[in-house]
Amino acid sequence: MKIAVIAMMGMSLGVNGQEKEEIVTSKGQKSDFIYTNGNLSLGDQLYTGSVFNILKKPSDNEAHLFIGNPYSQTSSGIVSSRLSFAGTGIQHAGLAWVPSNNNSKGDGKFHLSFGAYQNPIKNSIKYTFQSNGNLGIGTRNPESPLEIRQKEDPNRDRALVISEPNNSQKIYLHLADNASGEYGFFSLGGNTYLRGNGQVSSFDGPLGIGITQPTETLTLAKSGAALGIYDKNPLSKSNNRIGRYSNSLVIQNDLSGSWSDNINFHDNGGVGIGTRNPESPLEIRQKEDPNRDRALVISEPNNSQKIYLHLADNASGEYGFFSLGGNTNLRGNGQVSSFDGPLGIGTTNVGSWKLAVNGAIRAKEIKVETGWSDFVFYDNYKLPTLKEVENHIKEKGHLKDIPSAEEVEKSGIFLGEMDARLLQKIEELTLYTIAQEKKIKKLEKQNSKVEEQEKKIERLEFLVQKLLKDKN
Repeated sequence: MKIAVIAMMGMSLGVNGQEKEEIVTSKGQKSDFIYTNGNLSLGDQLYTGSVFNILKKPSDNEAHLFIGNPYSQTSSGIVSSRLSFAGTGIQHAGLAWVPSNNNSKGDGKFHLSFGAYQNPIKNSIKYTFQSNGNLGIGTRNPESPLEIRQKEDPNRDRALVISEPNNSQKIYLHLADNASGEYGFFSLGGNTYLRGNGQVSSFDGPLGIGITQPTETLTLAKSGAALGIYDKNPLSKSNNRIGRYSNSLVIQNDLSGSWSDNINFHDNGGVGIGTRNPESPLEIRQKEDPNRDRALVISEPNNSQKIYLHLADNASGEYGFFSLGGNTNLRGNGQVSSFDGPLGIGTTNVGSWKLAVNGAIRAKEIKVETGWSDFVFYDNYKLPTLKEVENHIKEKGHLKDIPSAEEVEKSGIFLGEMDARLLQKIEELTLYTIAQEKKIKKLEKQNSKVEEQEKKIERLEFLVQKLLKDKN
């Protein structure tokens, strides 16, 4: 049933009770009105549920009510129909239809407004239903299926609030404009806040990406899952990411233009730096750099020294290198090592010595650079007589210039000095031996003369005996 009510508006029926009156419109259409006790019904049935009712006839599919002129076209953007709801005071509500003359554009708008004017289009538009399906709350021109234009309120920001009976939590979604800046805000209750435009967001429960039941504070669950860390500072030379690859948790950077490994935490418990397959609890795969070798460097603020540990591959060969600062450098594979400070082996009390060993030392050769005892052979050296040596031994119990057993046990000896003193005694013995050799030679010569004289005497005695025998 289609009814044009333009001719009917403002008409006084002048009927009472259930009197039924037939009205003929200006276009010759007939409509049935039933009026009783202040209620008016259109149709062929009586309904007293409200002041004004439109009921379809059984022969029609639906009941229609046209507001405006459906036979003439209104310019796009101009109000064609409006319906006002007046109230006491200054508050009114109204509906207004602004059609579009371009069906493909779909920019017709149906406004719901509230305000002081009986003309709804003059009041503040609260809701706009666009013919393209967009809904605007607080805006006349929604740009999406739902657009909310929130109020500017210095005390609180509100755009969307979702609440529930008997639930202390609420969901908030709105824009914020405060001392921290302008940003979007989304709250799901508690301390779970999402803020845009570089502001701080927070979660007070576990967060899962790729998993619905995370047990950790943050869980990434995906094959090849990675967390990217990108620095927007123009001075930053690379970005980083943390990912799960093969049997390792890997920290990477893109300094070289492609992602390369920095640190790998292997499932076997090993940590690899520069390698994904550490063979020990910690393995460092250093870079091949012809200019310098670096694997481990330990430094400290306000300390000019550093500790270096790395492999070396140079003209001297391949070897491990460990430096503790200064000239204290340890090199493997037969290369030279050096210490520029005292060294204690088996003891921490090195005293004033460069090397202190508490234990035995085995060596094929030891070179000692010290003074020597050639002065014994100088002409002005006073060689003690053997009698003096004998007397010193009887009195002291040891050779002169040689420490006693008690002194050696108490203070030890200086190897170079002791060798020099022992050499002094050897050289003195050499002089004694030479002197004795001379005496022996002299005695041997004298003895030879005595033997010769004895032979002469024996010859003379023989001749004397022979003469005496011949005489008799």
